[in-house]
Amino acid sequence: CTICDTPLQGAYCHTCGQKHTGKRAGVLLLLQEALATFFSLEKSGAATIFKLITRPRQVVLNYINGNRGYWQPPNKLLFYALVVYGLHVSLVDTNVLNLTLDVEGTNPSLFFLALVLPFLVLSAWLLYGAKVRNFASHLISNSYFWAMWFILITLLGDAIDALTVRDWELLDFFFFLFLVCLYEAKVFAHAKRWWLQVLLSLSQVLLFFTLLALFAGLIYLAGGRISSMEDNKTEIQAESF
Repeated sequence: CTICDTPLQGAYCHTCGQKHTGKRAGVLLLLQEALATFFSLEKSGAATIFKLITRPRQVVLNYINGNRGYWQPPNKLLFYALVVYGLHVSLVDTNVLNLTLDVEGTNPSLFFLALVLPFLVLSAWLLYGAKVRNFASHLISNSYFWAMWFILITLLGDAIDALTVRDWELLDFFFFLFLVCLYEAKVFAHAKRWWLQVLLSLSQVLLFFTLLALFAGLIYLAGGRISSMEDNKTEIQAESF
């Protein structure tokens, strides 16, 4: 092995895990590996997404409990989601999930990534409690589901928009939130009945918007206080002159 000098007994080093293909790198091999990263039958982004849809609890708890290397980690799926977002913004529309975002001094992607995922994680942690899983566990699960449903809903929405004209403002975004919360319930809720999982999902969506509203209120109050301090400073300077 060129990494740890262990004598090879097959295609993989049994010490560090490096794979030895025997193929010299070239442009064709580079393209093949790029495609295989997402579309191979195992250990790929597409296979991980399919498994998350059918067996979300297995994939999430497998990663949380320290098993790595078979399915893609959540950070890799988040990277795929960013790629899909970049293609969507460049080729289709600047709106995210059919949601018109107008934030002064920033851009929709920054606003979306900076607020939605952290507040989803916080709402799940508050809803299911720290006794069920710690904050990091909810960060892992929400990252998986955030990336998965963002990719699928964005691609499906773009396909529908290419075929017909629709006016579904906010529907894509609410559908996205509900599905992320529903799969969170599938993993962490003790309730097995579908209607209880739906109820928990709607509860998390409501908690998400409550936290977001509180955050927006704090920002508004902080901005008003800063503006008031600046106005008072301006008045004092004017009086001194």
